[in-house]
Amino acid sequence: HTTIDRSLLLLTSSQQPEYVMSAASANSPDVLSQPAVERCVDERSLRSLIDALPLVDNHAHPAMLLSPPVHSARHAGSCSSSGSSSSVRAQSFCVPTTPSDVLEFRNAFTESHDVTLLETQLSSSLSYARNVRQLKQVLLAAHSTTTATAATSVQDAESTLLRHLSQRSAASRIESSLAAANLRAVLLDDGLQYSELDVHGVARTASSCCSAPVSSYAGHSCAAFRVLRLEREAELTVDAVRLESGAHSPITVGLFRSLFRTRLLCALESLPTVVALKSIAAYRCGLQRCAPSSPAPSDEQVIEFGLTASGNCRIQSGLLVSEVIRIGLSIARERNLPLQIHTGFGDTDLKLNQADPTYLHELLQSEAKYAKPVSIVLLHSSYPFCRQLGYLASVYSNVYIDVGLAIPYLSRAGMRNMLSALFELAPLNKIMYSSDAHTIPELLLLGALNAKEVLADVLVSTVHDQELSFSEALSVARDFFYGTAVRLHPAVSEALRNLSAASSFSSSSSSSSSSS
Repeated sequence: HTTIDRSLLLLTSSQQPEYVMSAASANSPDVLSQPAVERCVDERSLRSLIDALPLVDNHAHPAMLLSPPVHSARHAGSCSSSGSSSSVRAQSFCVPTTPSDVLEFRNAFTESHDVTLLETQLSSSLSYARNVRQLKQVLLAAHSTTTATAATSVQDAESTLLRHLSQRSAASRIESSLAAANLRAVLLDDGLQYSELDVHGVARTASSCCSAPVSSYAGHSCAAFRVLRLEREAELTVDAVRLESGAHSPITVGLFRSLFRTRLLCALESLPTVVALKSIAAYRCGLQRCAPSSPAPSDEQVIEFGLTASGNCRIQSGLLVSEVIRIGLSIARERNLPLQIHTGFGDTDLKLNQADPTYLHELLQSEAKYAKPVSIVLLHSSYPFCRQLGYLASVYSNVYIDVGLAIPYLSRAGMRNMLSALFELAPLNKIMYSSDAHTIPELLLLGALNAKEVLADVLVSTVHDQELSFSEALSVARDFFYGTAVRLHPAVSEALRNLSAASSFSSSSSSSSSSS
């Protein structure tokens, strides 16, 4: 672990990736610095070195807890959030003792909430079969002499896995997933409201489930950061006004602009772990409404919004979403924060044809006018619009690609095809890894396992096509798994330096104790 942390420290000190070994770096003793790249001379060594790489997970969500830990919720009138990892230890995730609990587990592997699909169809998908067998093999390797091959039925693998997970605490599942995935940092969007999702026909409530605290993902070998969801903060802004002035009181655009901007700035001050902003505009009105409104709405205009089943604000008008993104971009520019945007597939709340990233053309053109435009990270490989995404990354210097959700949700061939499509045109140092883990922490591990396998497959193919050397392919993998994310997020770079220093200090102290 110390060796891997040092490799991260080496990378954070450089501003750009180097696909050609320099003379200065040739003297470094680190196993994952350039001498290791030089030793990457064949397919076997490439796959082995990729398998050993540490990861930064650029986008994920805290796991779902069946009941909320003390002091973990963020309230509508507050800009702060708290929650200790100790509060997670008493919680468990979807303990599989009833049919509905099994469906909760399966729901982690699909964007559908259809009970019939969960009960009778999901298990026949290639991705679910592969993921369940992979997870069983990894988690039960120490307890079994057999491996979970394709000969093991999906149902048997699922049953064995669920019995094992039901005996694990929430904290141990998070910790083991982080360790097995070799994660050094994870960026968590904790704005996902599990209580608003209706699964297997039974609506969840805020009292029955919530997100694990972000702090429960931070440990001695992994740093945890927040991604601030703009629409969630905007909805909390509106709810606070409605609570104070009355549910039916009109809210003007001018008042919303002032309060929303103040709320975001307050959140950034009170939550120092925020390293990026995020928009889910594709879910609310479609990406075609993301560009700044022209002409801009007047301060006196009254905003419109919907309501959730529980009576809380739901932002869904194009005008309001446009204002949310405009204000978010302004603050991101001031604070040097990337903006993540959901693109491509998602659950049935989304109209897929409105999630095509090319709808962002006007927004990207507008942002390109600035001397230092905001870095725009387009999530989920924009699947199935992968080639459109690759094109955008090839023509806008501030557009970056995140592959989470497509990995591990697609079949193995699908994941390879997705990466290959991105590789056709996009600069390779703009493509980065994430798991988009949610509901269960084990998705952190499955994302890492599948990403390393399919990236190695695609990189080997590029070497065979004489487009990259083996050493260059490994440099691409390093950028993919942590280099690009580190360069986009200065706070992540600093945290990795601190983790590396702490690891080195710990190792030094242990050595001294042994000598004594």
